[in-house]
This record gives sequence, C-alpha cells and structure tokens, in this order.
Amino acid sequence: HTHTHTMVQFPCMVIEHLEESIGEWCMAEYQHIVQLVGAEHVLITNISAEHVAQLGLPAGVDCRRESVTQLGLQRMALLDDLALEQPPLQPSDAGLFDYYLFGGVLGDHPAADRTSFLRQHATALRHLGPEQMSTDGAVNVTWQVVVRQRPLDTL
Repeated sequence: HTHTHTMVQFPCMVIEHLEESIGEWCMAEYQHIVQLVGAEHVLITNISAEHVAQLGLPAGVDCRRESVTQLGLQRMALLDDLALEQPPLQPSDAGLFDYYLFGGVLGDHPAADRTSFLRQHATALRHLGPEQMSTDGAVNVTWQVVVRQRPLDTL
C-alpha cells in the first residue's frame, strides 16, 4: 500500500531518517514512536519507498522522500543533544513550535554529529538534558513536556 500525504496534526514529531538500512531496532523504534504519539503526529522525512515498505508502519504516518531541509517547515525546534548551551525544552515551548525535529541516528557512541546539517533549518535548538537518548526516548520526553506540560526535571 502507498502512504499518502496525510495532514499531520500538531505537535508533529519529525524524524529525519539518516540510516543506510532498516534494521530491526529501527523498525521497533519507529513503531514505538507511532504508538507513543499517534500516527497523525509523526512525519518521517528523507526515507525511500523501499524503506517505508520495510518499516511496516500503520496507515496515517506521513513519510516523505524529501529531506526535512527541503520542506520549508516553520516553527520547528531541533532537539539536539549537543546544544547544551541552548535552553532545555520546557512546557511553554508548546506555544512556540509546531514541529519537533529528531535526527534518526541511533547508537552512535560517541555521538557522531550527524545532525549538524539540520541546525540551519530549525527555528531554534532545544535539548533534553545531557543524557543521550534513543529517538523514541527523546520523542517520548518531548511529548511529555509539550503535550502533558510536565517540566523536564520532573521526568
């Protein structure tokens, strides 16, 4: 089946797909993200039709061949675990941003700075504290802060 471009709902969790292949951990993580926030709140960018088919995501997840850098999204925060000089994500950010961008790169130790090219396309940078998290972990924390309005230090 083909994934049509559905209208995403805000807040929208944007995953820029940066993997060369789809492994089982990647499938599990993306499926977990959809379970956490709902298909209509997920946009996966920079992903081929072949990879979309391998992921086996539920209908309603918007998957784009284009990189997020080509979509011109406004009001987008990049969650960047290297941007510790920037403010942490806080509940009041829910009023500032519609899109929350995550570079979908997992298990790089030490963290390779593969999301650097995304920074210039974001409205602002935010971090979730000094711990490196999996993408689904970072999405979950972001959702708790901006949707459930729970401060980062209570999570």
